Amino acid sequence: MKLLSLVTAWVTGLLLGLFIQPSLWIFLPLFLILALVGVVFRFHRKPLAPTLLATLFLLGLLRAGIVEDAPAFIPAEGGEVVRLRGVIDNDPENKGRIVQFVLRGEEMDRGQGWEKASDKILVSVRPTRDLVLSREEPFFRYGDRLLLEGRLLLQDSLVHF
Repeated sequence: MKLLSLVTAWVTGLLLGLFIQPSLWIFLPLFLILALVGVVFRFHRKPLAPTLLATLFLLGLLRAGIVEDAPAFIPAEGGEVVRLRGVIDNDPENKGRIVQFVLRGEEMDRGQGWEKASDKILVSVRPTRDLVLSREEPFFRYGDRLLLEGRLLLQDSLVHF
């Protein structure tokens, strides 16, 4: 019965978080308040179950608030060469000789100068020889700032970089 209560608090927080999409900054003061309430309950020998349930509920809300958006697809002519500046926004994955990751775009140049780009872009890239010699697999890391140049390819009505 205790496990069911804990799971219910977590799932309720997740579901509510998907609907209201709470601001992440509200959680820090709420967690501090819950910690203080937990200390007071512990000091007065009261059960900690309400505090634990509230914490799991807030963690569910927090988890729902950090759900990643799907990568954006850039409208492109087949074979268009572009340059992208951005930051790797997930943990890169090895797919054979290719490494795949989501790039949070900052700027894009289609040959007419740099323009702002704030979308997430799914990137597939083959690491250079220098990169292979200087870093361990998967050669790219979450948070790396990159300047990429390559062709946008239309395949199965999706744009691949």
